[in-house]
Amino acid sequence: MAQRIQPLVSGPIDIPNHNITVDDKASVVGNIAGKAVRIMGKVKGNISASERVDVSRTAQVYGDITAARVAIEDGAYFEGNTKLARPKPTKQTFVSNAISLEMQGSDDPFGVNHLVPR
Repeated sequence: MAQRIQPLVSGPIDIPNHNITVDDKASVVGNIAGKAVRIMGKVKGNISASERVDVSRTAQVYGDITAARVAIEDGAYFEGNTKLARPKPTKQTFVSNAISLEMQGSDDPFGVNHLVPR
């Protein structure tokens, strides 16, 4: 679900599982946290996103940006720092009843290990 911010918001915007857009005629004074954040207007505060932050050419940002991906278009005004944060890894577990595998070393000069059936 996407949340669109228009004209003036004072205070934090914290909706981490949603996409947030600050319209080109909008101003936000406060921190913003979301899944993906697009800034087209003016923001005075820090911006964080679990996925990405896009700052358009019409934007003015006064604050730090933290996200896995950050894009700042040519012509945007940005005064602050960026921190590229790695996305949180997802845990993957593979279970197979059909075959059991174990790691064995080899005589390979490159030290390559192989998975072999037990």
